Amino acid sequence: MEPFSIILIVLSLLSGSAISARALGRYRKKKKQLFRASLVEHAVNIRGEDLTIFALFWDLGVSDYALEIMAAQRVLPRDISELPAALEQFEHLVLNYESYGAFSRDMLDAIQEFYDLHKQAGPRRHVPALKSTDRKSIKIAAIGSTQTSPSKNELIPYHNPILDLDRDIDGRVAARSDDIPLLAFGSDGDVIDIDEVGVVSALDFLEGLFYGSFKSKIDKWFKLRQLRRLKTELDQELIDFHQYFVNQTRCVPHFVDHIYDMATRWEKEKQRIEALRIKRPWMNKPWSKVADLLVDHALEKATKLQTLARDNIDFTLGRIAAQARMGNPSLAGYLVYLNQHAFFAGRSPGYGEGVRKIERAAYRVQQEIVSLKRQGVI
Repeated sequence: MEPFSIILIVLSLLSGSAISARALGRYRKKKKQLFRASLVEHAVNIRGEDLTIFALFWDLGVSDYALEIMAAQRVLPRDISELPAALEQFEHLVLNYESYGAFSRDMLDAIQEFYDLHKQAGPRRHVPALKSTDRKSIKIAAIGSTQTSPSKNELIPYHNPILDLDRDIDGRVAARSDDIPLLAFGSDGDVIDIDEVGVVSALDFLEGLFYGSFKSKIDKWFKLRQLRRLKTELDQELIDFHQYFVNQTRCVPHFVDHIYDMATRWEKEKQRIEALRIKRPWMNKPWSKVADLLVDHALEKATKLQTLARDNIDFTLGRIAAQARMGNPSLAGYLVYLNQHAFFAGRSPGYGEGVRKIERAAYRVQQEIVSLKRQGVI
């Protein structure tokens, strides 16, 4: 055979081998990505809650302890073909408990050494967040329902805002909504913009002149005078509450620094997971590949949570300052009220009096609106 032909054959074989290697590499990468996505997205519905293998790993604290116990419980698939069986086993285990929460707590008890350190961070699937909104609103009960006035020493229950980041983590800067009512009794009724309700504008009077309803507009304006007075009182309480917040930030050094603990928590968690990924104590385990995928995704999630938490705080504090600067201190006070626990709890015992004043003023507005609705005025 000609030497030139031999060279061509060798080059052809080498080229084919390189192409095959690249194709095999792409196939393995795609397979790895598919497996990782399945661990994160493929869920089993247990008592109305969609649960994934990654959700369990995350809730158990992202550790080699968690991996070991998941493997022992046969809920750690070594490849994508084992995922259906792992999910079936997952469902079987949870159904032996009254809830997924009870199951995960029992699993955490099994890794107590780690859990004692980790549980101090609080629930991992729900991240405390500051709330922001563009308007002041109040919830009005449906006509026919009954509401009782809060007792003199009773604070109306208010829940800390929570972001459910398992459902939506990407691109969220703050827990924003147009409807974060000041007071809400029960689930029935309408959420009403406090600033808009009961307003009779010059245009309304002008339309009354054209359409012959000027007298009814005057009557309506007269009947709304009490609501306007109560709204003014509520606004003043909100302005005073914002001023209390401003005074605290001026008088107490580093007053808002503790709020950034939320972001610091996830920064430290990100560092811990990164160190775990480098150490790879599961290197020689038969389930090492799935462990790598779960830890990689956990690191991404912790990074996003850190960014989200910091952006959320910066956004909300900036919005409070901006509203006050633009001449809307009552909305600034409203935002402070929405985040009262994050700002003041355990640090400013005097804030409770301001909260009580706001809620009683809001209750009077609420009752007046209900009365006017019953009369057909609004």
